[in-house]
Amino acid sequence: MSDIIRLALAQSNLSVGDFEGNAKKIIQNINLAYEKKADIVAFPELAISGYPPEDLLLKPHFIKENEVFIKKIALKTPGILALVGLACRIKGSLYNSCAAVFNRKIYGYYQKEVLSNYGVFDEKRYFEAGSKNFLLNYKDILIGVNIYEDIWRKYGPYKLQAEAGSQIIINISACPYYKGKINIRRDMLARRARETHAYVAYCNLVGGQDELVFDGGSLVLGPRGNVLVQAPQFKENLLLIDLNLKSVNTIIKKQKLSYNKTLPVINIPAPKFSRKPVLKEKKTKLLKGEEEVYEALKLGLKDYVFKNHFEKVVFGLSGGIDSALCATVAVDALGKDNVVAVIMPSRFTSFATLNDAIALAKKLNIKFFIIPISSTYQSYLDSLKGIFEGKKSDVAEENIQARIRGHILMGMSNKFGYLVLATGNKSETSVGYCTLYGDMAGGF
Repeated sequence: MSDIIRLALAQSNLSVGDFEGNAKKIIQNINLAYEKKADIVAFPELAISGYPPEDLLLKPHFIKENEVFIKKIALKTPGILALVGLACRIKGSLYNSCAAVFNRKIYGYYQKEVLSNYGVFDEKRYFEAGSKNFLLNYKDILIGVNIYEDIWRKYGPYKLQAEAGSQIIINISACPYYKGKINIRRDMLARRARETHAYVAYCNLVGGQDELVFDGGSLVLGPRGNVLVQAPQFKENLLLIDLNLKSVNTIIKKQKLSYNKTLPVINIPAPKFSRKPVLKEKKTKLLKGEEEVYEALKLGLKDYVFKNHFEKVVFGLSGGIDSALCATVAVDALGKDNVVAVIMPSRFTSFATLNDAIALAKKLNIKFFIIPISSTYQSYLDSLKGIFEGKKSDVAEENIQARIRGHILMGMSNKFGYLVLATGNKSETSVGYCTLYGDMAGGF
């Protein structure tokens, strides 16, 4: 048995339903990993279909496409073990699966056992829970493969894989982002590595998909729970590392550990390891605080716009903080040429606010229009004069202004194909301090 194995984690930005595009990206990463002398390359959960596919999983042709493209990918896989996530129907049941592909052949499918069914997840609606755990024997190294929740649940499938002798545990995942999630994830994986006395590799999805953002941050931990290498957040990356199996075997001997469980083993016939040039060590600086949140906002916006085949965005620029931040995120995410601002002053707009909006648009070097709404607002008041007679001016009149602005933005969206960005902040939305059909108007 060789003591060194080179592992690649293909942290990829994939799109739901884009089978051609996803397969092309998977094959490109397989070829790149092969060129880099990797022995194994792993991809995120449901890589072929994109994540989360939701009710597309109820369509037979969608499942068929998963099965068609894993075969196409297998034919493009040279002498490297590829672990690829997909939705797969086996004996009438649909599973969230990971295919083990080597040298143009599919050797087996691991089926996710612990289905995610909370928060944004609804996997029990679509999938059956797997029950056929196994190990891969690849070049005399025992490898356990599992999917997302399988490693989060204490004593989950990873534990049985370790007790059956797995030296490397590879988890493929599509774990959504929230602030600070990466630290929770690292702590959990460190505990799993210490529990199992194995290398733990975690390949996470990256990119925006509808309302979700996946932050990547794929990583590999040593048997003592130490982080050996980590991919950057919010960016695609092929993470490479050489694993020394002596580390696992030394810990086992020192602690006199013995394997007391058995699992089926799938043997993958492969030649012995070839000598490889030493990898250069790369260190990744993790993002913190506002920088992490800002990168998530940029990625979520960029992918929503381009994955839905828009080119430009439009929004109302008021001179306030919320729309100023929205404008800045949009420029950083999409580029200034794809951002259009509309300044819509009323008779209540101060010169200072108007000047702030114009100054920001000029500093960002974005295209902007000034469309006064005073006469439009007055026409609304004239139309409602009889109905509102005797009533004091209140929130009704205030909201009319916001709705006029929303109508103008939606008109531009229809005419030019721009996506309207809603500029209200999350705190205001959560307590209802916003105008329905007004500043809440927008596609994103």
